[in-house]
Amino acid sequence: MNSIKSQLSAIGIVPIVLFLILIMFYLIPVIKESIYQEKHTQTTEMTSTALGILRHYHQLEEAGSLSREEAQERSRQVIKSMTFGRDGLDYFWINDFQPRMIMHPFRPDLEGEDLSDFQDPQGVHLFLEFVAVAEDKGSGHVTYHWQYYDEQDRIEPKLSYVAEFEPWQWIVGTGVYVNDVDAIAGHIRGTVLFWTLSIVAVIVVVVLLIILGILRPLLKTVSFANAVAAGNLDEKLEISPRGEIGVLSFALNKMVANLKDMVRKEQAVSAQAREQTRKARDAAREAEVARQQAEEAGAQTRKAMDALKQSEEKLHALFASMTEVVVLHELIFDHSGRPVNYRINDCNHAFSRVTGISREDIKGKLATEAYQVDTPPYFQKYIQVAMTGEPCQFEVYYAPIDKYLSISAVSPGRNKFATISTDITAIKKMQQLIAAKNKELEQVVYIASHDLRSPLVNVDGYSRELGYAAKDLDRILEKKHDSMDELKSALKEPLRGISEALHYIRSSTTQMDALLKGLLKLSRSGRAALNIQTLNMNELMDKVVSAMEFQIVESGVDVHVGDLPPCRGDSVQVTQVFSNLLGNALKFLDPARPGMVRISGHAEHGRCVYCVEDNGIGIDPAHQQNIFEVFHRLDPGGKEGEGLGLTIVRQVLERLAGDVWVESEPGLGTRFFVSLPPVYDR
Repeated sequence: MNSIKSQLSAIGIVPIVLFLILIMFYLIPVIKESIYQEKHTQTTEMTSTALGILRHYHQLEEAGSLSREEAQERSRQVIKSMTFGRDGLDYFWINDFQPRMIMHPFRPDLEGEDLSDFQDPQGVHLFLEFVAVAEDKGSGHVTYHWQYYDEQDRIEPKLSYVAEFEPWQWIVGTGVYVNDVDAIAGHIRGTVLFWTLSIVAVIVVVVLLIILGILRPLLKTVSFANAVAAGNLDEKLEISPRGEIGVLSFALNKMVANLKDMVRKEQAVSAQAREQTRKARDAAREAEVARQQAEEAGAQTRKAMDALKQSEEKLHALFASMTEVVVLHELIFDHSGRPVNYRINDCNHAFSRVTGISREDIKGKLATEAYQVDTPPYFQKYIQVAMTGEPCQFEVYYAPIDKYLSISAVSPGRNKFATISTDITAIKKMQQLIAAKNKELEQVVYIASHDLRSPLVNVDGYSRELGYAAKDLDRILEKKHDSMDELKSALKEPLRGISEALHYIRSSTTQMDALLKGLLKLSRSGRAALNIQTLNMNELMDKVVSAMEFQIVESGVDVHVGDLPPCRGDSVQVTQVFSNLLGNALKFLDPARPGMVRISGHAEHGRCVYCVEDNGIGIDPAHQQNIFEVFHRLDPGGKEGEGLGLTIVRQVLERLAGDVWVESEPGLGTRFFVSLPPVYDR
């Protein structure tokens, strides 16, 4: 009997020992490596942010808005102030290829110094390493030891990422301390050991704690999203920074803080614009009254003429210096006295800067000729203002310059009107971004509360089954058995139940891990920096097809690409969009006929529309609105993938001011349409 009890005890102990071995020798190193990879990713993304700031000021230099010295000084000051990390001790520095220190926020004594012989406590010539990496690859990671700027000023290991900024021959970099990786791994090892040894007694409590630990931050996230959607930008999401949900909470807090700052700035700009608009309106009316009095008086005194001249000079100075686009017009009538057009009498410098049309090229021209349209823009609104004297204000999206404008129209005299236009593109795009993020957040909350709940219920249910099986084993062992065969027969059913319960618990945890990794991947795809430029879609599509040449040949598919119009967008993001769409077309072919994929494009209503068409199995109408949702899959068991491809396509196009939709008939094929901003000649 004692021997049998020992064997049964071994049956219970061996899985725990094997599980401990798996944790200690596989999962802990994997977690440690994951932490290192996260720090690699963090330094790369943060350095990309600093490079974006350098490119911004370099563009201002090239545009002539700033001299090189001014652009470099402003970029240094901005990057110097960008500290981050839990204690605010992570920062950026800049050196050149000499190497000479350009900027260091915590070591100003190094600025201007030659760093060729500078070593860390381990004897590494770190700045020579930075230069070597930048010259060889343009960017990369370097490890070394550096001062930890706290009360002890201790020396700690550090991982940095440096990148070359070629226009100024600078190297910009940032680093994060990695002294906490071993401590985190050791803490995880001890925690896992303790809870593994206690799992049989407290498994139900652990499951409940897991549920609460996941749902509590998600409920906080929902409350936070509702508060932000209601306009409360002072709200802060208080969630532990560890894990994927912590990363999401950090990104959301940062997004709301940036949004709050942008709203404050835009409100200040709007207030200034309203004040300047009021001054321009008053000045325009004053000048028109003065001009009419001069015409009626004819031979007025020299003093009145001088006053008129001074008033016009003030108006002209204000008119020329305004940052808003100001244009003066007058109505043109046909022989029957009906308004048919309007003439552009004058415009300020801001008009030329925004539209790219010089004052000399547009002054005195009719609106239809200047803007090359059949009907003058916003003609009916301007007729009402010019003929009644009642001002109006409206917001529009003006496609030729790809901007949202707030236009105020006033009448300085009969049949005349002036327009004052303010660029509100940043506000509109921010509103669109908030709407997109709210929608994305709703999907994340739905997935977390619905899809994650199913495997958690399985874990809870089958953990209970383990408890029942343990009680059955106790009852069997307490009974007396006539033979070993009888005992073995009695033990078979409880042991089979234990094996099945463990199998389903492992399957559920694997499902939860896949869902969380998918959510993190989706979150990262929405934070990538954009580089908007004119795209040659023929060249881009050739690269997409070439990259998938093996799958195309393997599938025996005929892929034909027509002549595609150019558009505006980010090359990397647009490449991902069409790679996902072409990959879907190859994945869902109809085995009953040879595969065919056609890619075409054309300009339509001020947009570039592209079509990826296949003759595959098609999509049922009931699923056509759901295929863009997170983790939605038409054939969950038949095809590989996470169900994120079309979700990422939609997310990328929303950030690029684009759109995507589908037309399909089951059994005949599918057409995916992509809309992107066009390229306008200015």
